[in-house]
Amino acid sequence: MDKYSPLRSISIIFAGSSLAYYMLMTTLATYLYDYLNLSVATVGTIIFGYVFTSRLAKVALGPWFDRLTLRTSLTLSLSTAVVGFLLAASDKLIGIFAPWCLCIAGVGVSSIVLLTHSAIARQKQASSDASHAPADYSFIYVLMHGSALIAPAIGFNILLHYPGRLYWVIGSFYLALLLFCRFFLSEPHPPSVEKDKPIVIDFLIAFKKQHYCRFLLINSLLWMLYAQFFSTIPLYVHEILGAGSTITRFYMVEALSVMVLQYWVSAHINPRIQAYFPKVALAAFSLSFLLIYYAHNMVFILLAGCTFAFALMVFMPCSNAVNASFAEPGRFATYFGLVSLSATLGDSLGSILGMVCFDLLLQNEMLKHYFLWLAGITAALAILCRNPYNCPF
Repeated sequence: MDKYSPLRSISIIFAGSSLAYYMLMTTLATYLYDYLNLSVATVGTIIFGYVFTSRLAKVALGPWFDRLTLRTSLTLSLSTAVVGFLLAASDKLIGIFAPWCLCIAGVGVSSIVLLTHSAIARQKQASSDASHAPADYSFIYVLMHGSALIAPAIGFNILLHYPGRLYWVIGSFYLALLLFCRFFLSEPHPPSVEKDKPIVIDFLIAFKKQHYCRFLLINSLLWMLYAQFFSTIPLYVHEILGAGSTITRFYMVEALSVMVLQYWVSAHINPRIQAYFPKVALAAFSLSFLLIYYAHNMVFILLAGCTFAFALMVFMPCSNAVNASFAEPGRFATYFGLVSLSATLGDSLGSILGMVCFDLLLQNEMLKHYFLWLAGITAALAILCRNPYNCPF
């Protein structure tokens, strides 16, 4: 592989973007509430707008990116991120509209993730071994979890000492990535997708595949379970165990497990279970929920974090490989945009249902049984789950 081959270059860009993204997301609420003195409702609305806009953009821009080269698409995405963050940093210039410019930045940031997945699938298609494998996508999750470990410290240090310059720093970071893209990412051959064909045709072709629609439903179900990671799990640990440091260690062991073991799991386990990975992922989620239910000390919490990480190490790379296998040649960005929409629906529904059930059990003083019931339901789904989409591995 050349020093500045497209995949190597986009990996560097993705790593830098992941670091900047986690710097943003871990400090966003604090910055808006403490530094800009916005109300809690406004802060929540801005965060929702950022997440909703960025994820919806991946669906809308997917077919368009399929008609452009990787270099052009990345240039547009990075430029959008730069403009959004620099406008958000200009609160003294454009006043109350500045925080809303983060939604513009979100479009660029999410597009980089979409293009990274698409670039991997394109390169795999062009290689002699055109079969898509979970191991192809492993480095994405290693880089993401590595960034999640170090980015909060960087972001909060900037926020503590130079609060007004946080988004200038992030915007400048994306500007450096933009320059790297222009100077070091080679321009590949133009994509083979017909540019005169309406974009809506790409979506219709995808949704006409019944097996693919079933895969999207399974993907949404798995994301509903993953949504407990940031919604009900921290609240449950706080209410039942009452230890603030416990959940921090849970998150740390989950991130470290993915960083250390993702390549090994993708190389030795995922290829053997790819045809029925939802069943394995559901079983792992069920076990992690059961460990949380029985967690009366730190050992069980750490074991739960490791088991939850294993579920993610199986579920996410396998899901990417299956999605790429369904994609029409040259339309990978379209399909990764659709799987992102599936993830968004599952994530949102999982958070809402989880919090509603959590609140009901809390009011009825039955909160302790939440994860026992969730583990039982997930185990039943694992037993009943088959390979309903007959993916062409």
